[in-house]
Amino acid sequence: MVVFIDQQTRVILGNPFSTGISNQYLKGGFEIVKSGSTDYVLFLAPGHGELYRRAKADTIWTQLLGPANGVNLIAASPEFAQNTTVMIMSTSGDLRVSTDGGNYLIIK
Repeated sequence: MVVFIDQQTRVILGNPFSTGISNQYLKGGFEIVKSGSTDYVLFLAPGHGELYRRAKADTIWTQLLGPANGVNLIAASPEFAQNTTVMIMSTSGDLRVSTDGGNYLIIK
């Protein structure tokens, strides 16, 4: 399945993809959230424990958490544009919550 975010951003789920990240296949989580009337934020956990974020205006992915964190699930608030809340679940059972779009993730 191909997801087109805009003319420059394309993610192919279940197949090799080119997003600037070295992983060949998307094995973990992927979340697209609306952050404004025409803006969005992408969260990606490629399957090796790390977490990345990329906003519409960004040209590169930003690593938020490294592989040792065991990230395997991403859930963003339905009201992300207003509250910028995102939750991350790790393979060890840790739940991390951020209310600033992923900049600071607190273990709950």
